[in-house]
Amino acid sequence: MIGDWGLVIGGSELLFPVFLKVEIGSFLKVYDMAQEKLYYSIREVADMFDINQSNLRFWEKEFKQLKPKRNDKGTRFYTKKDIQVVKQILFLINNQKLTLEGVKMRLNDKKDVVEKQQELAERLTNIRNELKGLIKQLGG
Repeated sequence: MIGDWGLVIGGSELLFPVFLKVEIGSFLKVYDMAQEKLYYSIREVADMFDINQSNLRFWEKEFKQLKPKRNDKGTRFYTKKDIQVVKQILFLINNQKLTLEGVKMRLNDKKDVVEKQQELAERLTNIRNELKGLIKQLGG
């Protein structure tokens, strides 16, 4: 499907050059991923989701699934898997309105379900945005 944001492949939207669209609830940010990295700093991840770095440090202690790699100095390096976990945590907190204890339970017991729910919510949001764009184009 081609829309305002570009080409949708497998639920992810791609623009040319490649961009990452991060959408959680009503929050939306687009990142240029043309120079895709294996690791991201804590600052980059915090900026990606518009959260404080302290949130990420706190969540590392709270959620066993979030374990960024560290070098000898203790600098954190987040992988795509870590970023996916952060995205799931934010989805459960913001969209599902769960407490941290509820998020822990969901991530421990039903990680597959959380991932599918998050993906479905993102797809539905994309469809809604696409429909709003079509309505606007039709003059409605």
